[in-house]
Amino acid sequence: MEINKLRVFVSVIETQNFTRTAQNLHLSQPSVSYIIKAIEDEVGQQLFIRNKRRVVPTKNGLIFYNQIKPLINKYYLALQSIQINETQEANIINIGCAVTPYHIKTIPDWIKKFSLKYPKVKFNVTILDHNKLKQYLENEDIDIFLTSEGDAKDLKGTTFYPLMTDHFFALVPQNNPLASKRQ
Repeated sequence: MEINKLRVFVSVIETQNFTRTAQNLHLSQPSVSYIIKAIEDEVGQQLFIRNKRRVVPTKNGLIFYNQIKPLINKYYLALQSIQINETQEANIINIGCAVTPYHIKTIPDWIKKFSLKYPKVKFNVTILDHNKLKQYLENEDIDIFLTSEGDAKDLKGTTFYPLMTDHFFALVPQNNPLASKRQ
């Protein structure tokens, strides 16, 4: 049984009215009637007593509602959890660099300044040798690779951003959302 059909069932129980359910869920009243009939056929039980003014759940309708309502709530809670997780992961920028005096001095300053403007963004800094970082960038395990132009000439599918007098660059895969940002 589909979750959307179950949402219709729950709404009919709660509104005790097919028309209000249709309005609340942006459906037609005949669609609501059809869905309820399909659910009743599937479970093999009459779930509502219908009259002109309202729809009253049967004893089995209430039993079904009491079992289904928490499942629907858990479903939407699960959706919300993964959406929050996705949003949190989207707010992480992964930087890769080798250990150099320049990186040791400048990266913390950049992160501090950036964090003042965008406090929800977090950073992961990966420190490895250049060859490993090239692999990480190509595999999209890092978002930005801080390196020199000469070290990055063999990398394809990246966008170069000069950071200072064309000695250091931030490399970003072209399909990464950061590639569309201006310097």
